[in-house]
Amino acid sequence: MTSSLPANTFDTGPLSWVIGEIRGALERSGSALNDAAARAPEAQPTLLLHAKTHLHQAHGALQMVDVEGVGLLTAAAERVLDGCKDRSIACTPENAKLVCDAYGAIGEYLEELVDGAAPQPARLFPYYRALQELLGAERVHPADLLVIDTAITLDLPASLDAGAPDYAGCRARFEKALLPYLKSSDPRHAQALADAIAPLADAGDAHARTFWTALHAFAALVADGALAADLYVKQLFGQINLQLRRLSQGQASLPDAVLRDALFFIAAVLGAGGEAAHLRHAFRLEGAVPANYAERRYGKVDPAALKEAKEALARSKSDWDQLAVHADDTREADFNAALSTLAKASEHLGAPALAQLLRELGQAANDSIASGRSDQFGLEMAAAMLFVEHGLDQVRQLPDDFGRMRRNGKANWPAASSRARPWPCWPAKSRAACARWKSCSTTTTTSRN
Repeated sequence: MTSSLPANTFDTGPLSWVIGEIRGALERSGSALNDAAARAPEAQPTLLLHAKTHLHQAHGALQMVDVEGVGLLTAAAERVLDGCKDRSIACTPENAKLVCDAYGAIGEYLEELVDGAAPQPARLFPYYRALQELLGAERVHPADLLVIDTAITLDLPASLDAGAPDYAGCRARFEKALLPYLKSSDPRHAQALADAIAPLADAGDAHARTFWTALHAFAALVADGALAADLYVKQLFGQINLQLRRLSQGQASLPDAVLRDALFFIAAVLGAGGEAAHLRHAFRLEGAVPANYAERRYGKVDPAALKEAKEALARSKSDWDQLAVHADDTREADFNAALSTLAKASEHLGAPALAQLLRELGQAANDSIASGRSDQFGLEMAAAMLFVEHGLDQVRQLPDDFGRMRRNGKANWPAASSRARPWPCWPAKSRAACARWKSCSTTTTTSRN
């Protein structure tokens, strides 16, 4: 059958109910594991048992919400704990850190889902790979984290004159191009690989045609330069060669793992047309794989600093709402202190552009308070603060142009309000929220008068 349904949306409600329990259980498991790693071997088993018990609690809560991919990490972590207990894996601080990094990544990923991010379990791949390598796994692939219904088939009519597939001939042409490609990574050789398996997409039953269409689309993306010649790409070409050998020897099975790997790469290429677009639609792969799936996304932000920054931002917004209505030296001092705390916390978050914005914002606010307030100033300050809020929400993955956006926004602050920048330059979220804030502030002012 062919699927034309949109990608599944994630219901954040159930996760929001249990995320605190999951994070708490993972933190307790990590604490027990770190304690074990710091003890002598004879003192480790009891602590490792405690770590596993807490991990089971987190795993049980995760089963209630069915978050794709996360279960693979908790299962790998449990195998590491078992290995530490039977001493097939050394319970060292270095190995404990790998498990705790995975715990932290799970917590941050779940928080992103609760905040409305699209499910992309491949973001967890670097942490999953570290655990699998510690376990000595023979195969570690980002496609393992992707849940794909490999029973789906495309509506592809078989060629009337296709005849029986010439697996031996396809294999000969494929192998002729494979070694030059593996040595040089030249896309021209990848094109020869794609051409070698193209006839197979027209032969066999619907499942076979879908299977070979996916592998041909993958090879074509490599030939077009849309996929870099990394280890996983080369491994898949090796698997295709092995599959051709098996088919030429009369083995008719088509492994789901090979199809899943090809579909993973197809999902990772945005905007691809032709066969790739057809496959992305049929298998509901749109937005399933981030382009930077191999990069470590989590563990870069200090949770305590982020919490401190958000609390300071809430305080500064509350203070400013009051200062916009009437002067208050005590509240003004608290407002400046909150901005200072926010700037320092932003430095700890590794967001220098955000910290610089806050320092400039505080200076602009002080200048404006000294020279007199205005409705225009209040509106601009609200927009700037909401821009900061947007930055904190995205601090784990700030856009590349955030610094430029900050520099552009500087012209809209009170110190240069006569050259105010047009509203469209602000993020849409900030513009809409600012309008609501301004409306509320106006209502509050009217009621107090």
